[in-house]
Amino acid sequence: MTAIGALPQTIAVVEAAAAQPLDPSPVVARDGGQHGRASPCEVGAQVGRGRGRSARRQRPTARAAGYTRGVAFWSRKPKTRAELVAAADRARAKGRVRTAVAGYRKVLAEHGHDDPHVHGKLAPLLARLDEDAAALASFRSAADGHLKAGFLDRALSVYVQASGAFPLEPDFHSEAARIHLVRGRRADAALTLVQGGRALGRTRRGDAIEMLRGALGLSPGQVEGTLALAPLLRLEGRRDEARALLQGVEPGLRGAPLRHVRWALFRIAPGLRTGWRFVRALLSRG
Repeated sequence: MTAIGALPQTIAVVEAAAAQPLDPSPVVARDGGQHGRASPCEVGAQVGRGRGRSARRQRPTARAAGYTRGVAFWSRKPKTRAELVAAADRARAKGRVRTAVAGYRKVLAEHGHDDPHVHGKLAPLLARLDEDAAALASFRSAADGHLKAGFLDRALSVYVQASGAFPLEPDFHSEAARIHLVRGRRADAALTLVQGGRALGRTRRGDAIEMLRGALGLSPGQVEGTLALAPLLRLEGRRDEARALLQGVEPGLRGAPLRHVRWALFRIAPGLRTGWRFVRALLSRG
């Protein structure tokens, strides 16, 4: 029978139930009191609450079933060296220096302490954080690693960067000059020593004089090296040696180099003659 055919019978059953008189007998409450007969809604609510309480009583807890903690069926795969370096590089690019330092140090701790590439990235950041001892060690480790592998130009780049961060470290300047010599670049080696001598001149005069002498040994008559060395010799009381150096490079100079040399001569041996020669260099158009 279809649902539409059964509809009249259903209506008849409902009308018959509605025609029956209600039972006025009271319903005994749980607390012993008597109330009127409960409505179907109240009965349904009581039945629902009873079912909920019984379900809660019957449902076993996770602790009762023996499960105290979730079981992990997989573990996170450790990051590779390339992934760690890339993360540290991103932090460095964003200016997060301390995060980058921590990342590079983690690479060294997990994948080898003698990685020259990582030390080359780590050392400048340590210098920015004023961790001088660690920065110096990283610079030297990076340069030594490149030298052992035969990458002279990479080692030279590290030494140049290190000498900029720590200009008072003589070995950075001298090692950079040595690599230039190995490559056959004597003029570049001499210029590197001159720059190092000028940086050391104020605080480490002896090392500066030695370095500048080395520069002039590689490139005799170099004006920059002579102008840097002569004042230091004057401060050491070697005025005759300083004057001889300046007079040796003076012939053939014009313009600014000539004025610088004659001013240095005037500082070493003040007098009318040296003063007049300096004024003539100032008035010349060369």
